[in-house]
Amino acid sequence: MHEISLVDSIVTQVSQLAEQEAFKKVFRIHLEIGAMSGVVPESIEFCFPELSRNSPLENALLVIRRTALRVQCNPCSAETEPEIHDIECKKCKSREVKIIAGQDFKIIDLEVE
Repeated sequence: MHEISLVDSIVTQVSQLAEQEAFKKVFRIHLEIGAMSGVVPESIEFCFPELSRNSPLENALLVIRRTALRVQCNPCSAETEPEIHDIECKKCKSREVKIIAGQDFKIIDLEVE
């Protein structure tokens, strides 16, 4: 479960930021997790309380925004949201597509004291 290392990295980065910016507590942390990121949101939620213990993130609320897979078709230029198991343009059915969204795993915002 690589989510443990991802949560550990978030806690480390935000704790360093807290020290640099002199804030004491994180109340909310907003994350974006793409459908094709390979990250299981439920695993992030499960690991977070334990890994954030004794840090500025302890007891913070995780707000997770899941983003859909979005592709742009090379032949017809349409932007569509295909199914993950069947990546093709919904308009022309071409499989010559470029993924333009849905692979991210990132911190969007922090609410701090």
